[in-house]
Amino acid sequence: MAMAVLVALSMVGVSATEVGEYTVVLARRAGAAVFGKGVKPELEIDRLELLLAKMASQLGQHQRTVAQAKVELEDAEEAREKAVASRQKLKGDLQKLRTLLADSDAAEGEAANGVMVTGVTISGGRSKVCVLKVNGRTIATDKVRKAMSDKLASYKHSVQQCETLERALEERRLASEKLEERLADWQSKRVELAQRVATLKLRRQTQVLQSRTDTSLFDDADLARATAIADTVERELRVVETQQAMQADPIDEWVNEPALDASVDEEVEKILKDAV
Repeated sequence: MAMAVLVALSMVGVSATEVGEYTVVLARRAGAAVFGKGVKPELEIDRLELLLAKMASQLGQHQRTVAQAKVELEDAEEAREKAVASRQKLKGDLQKLRTLLADSDAAEGEAANGVMVTGVTISGGRSKVCVLKVNGRTIATDKVRKAMSDKLASYKHSVQQCETLERALEERRLASEKLEERLADWQSKRVELAQRVATLKLRRQTQVLQSRTDTSLFDDADLARATAIADTVERELRVVETQQAMQADPIDEWVNEPALDASVDEEVEKILKDAV
């Protein structure tokens, strides 16, 4: 029977999910009939409770999704901070290299005028190859210029990377906030639905109890018949008693009344004489 009901439901357009829900409910309440509008409120309330239990199991999954979004947002913030720090370092390196080259240019000018600049020497005769001494190391200015060019390319790439990471970070932040809002809204509606189902269940129980009370939960048919019989007997007895009272003759009562005892008269007479 239950299988026929489920097949009928699937044929009239009920979704597979709903058929599955009815299957579980019918398994709990064997023999219950499911026919469209004929579904009893108790059965639908059981179905609502089944859905609430299903949503309760989904809560952990939803919370994990939000937690993952938060962790990804934290990772994106950390990546952005590292990129910004790298960009700042490259900028500092560019500043140092630019200062060295500025000193080198000044040294070439001073050397041409016969002035010696500390840490900077000119070698190569007429070619004027400038050599810088940095931390005890001798470095040609050409290499410094090459290093500055490489640092500049790295700096530009770092700027682009920071901009990309900043945009990605903002998108992740918005997505994370939206997920949190959706979870809060979903959870609020779930709690509200649970309260509503509890109220519906209580109202239905009250209706069923009221219906049983109105239709007499106890069988009082025998009581009613016995009461009617007692009323009939009592009425018949009253008729007989009234008839008997009507048949009684007052003369018979007088004749049958016992005569006064003579001793009573004598005793009364004696009392009266003694009083005089």
